[in-house]
Amino acid sequence: MSENPTEESYLTQSSYRDYLEYKQLKLERDALLRKNHFYIDKLSEMEVKITELENDKELLQEKYKEMKKILIKYESKALDENEEIEDLKEEYKILKKENLHLRREVIPKLETQLEDEQHMRLQIEPQIEQVVAENEELSKKFNYCENLIENIYKTNNVQIIQKVIANAVKELNLNFVVEDQFLSSSRLNSSRSNSAIGGRAYQRTPKKRKSRSNTPRSRSGGRSTRPNTPSSKSTHSSRCVEYIPSFMRVRKKSKRRVSEKLNRDQEMEGWPDNMISPDSEP
Repeated sequence: MSENPTEESYLTQSSYRDYLEYKQLKLERDALLRKNHFYIDKLSEMEVKITELENDKELLQEKYKEMKKILIKYESKALDENEEIEDLKEEYKILKKENLHLRREVIPKLETQLEDEQHMRLQIEPQIEQVVAENEELSKKFNYCENLIENIYKTNNVQIIQKVIANAVKELNLNFVVEDQFLSSSRLNSSRSNSAIGGRAYQRTPKKRKSRSNTPRSRSGGRSTRPNTPSSKSTHSSRCVEYIPSFMRVRKKSKRRVSEKLNRDQEMEGWPDNMISPDSEP
């Protein structure tokens, strides 16, 4: 037989009900304990969140204080800026008046001046081109003359020098004449003697001075009075001097060396090989 009859023998109907109630209460207690643990965990989590929120609240309060200070600062700045804005408005009015003055009076004048300058530039440009072309031609002539002078320094042949200078004068359209008395072989032995002799040859002869006996001052003994006649006035044409090449100009510091070089180079004659012929183009 099964055990049920034995259990039923020991349990009465009332005890069985108590047992069922006990079991039901136990289940309810376990459920309550589980709920209690759940709510305890939730409570701990909420406490942690509360502490975090309190910390955040303190930080926000500090930020609020800082922002309040900044707000007060900007409010004071706004007051100052309002004053500055009023000043700027006045300056704006002044600048507006100046702008109108510039636009109506100054700028049109400058535009007319610019147009005049552009017109003058268009007129001057062909003259500038002409001057540049003349400058190029003169530079070519100058280079040719320099080479010619260097080669003349190296020779003492009078006939060749006369021929070269004559050809150069014709080719370059120069206005000076070479005198034969200054082209003797004894005087053309060095570059320094050439420059000294040539300079003496082509220096302007001074005018004769009047004797003091003929002047009104010497006769009268008073202040000299010059008559207002055309002959007494010095004109520009009387002061004009013929062109003197650089190799024929006076060099003051070379007088002592000229005599020494004359004796040393007296025997040198002939035309050097590296000299440019007078017929060649510059």
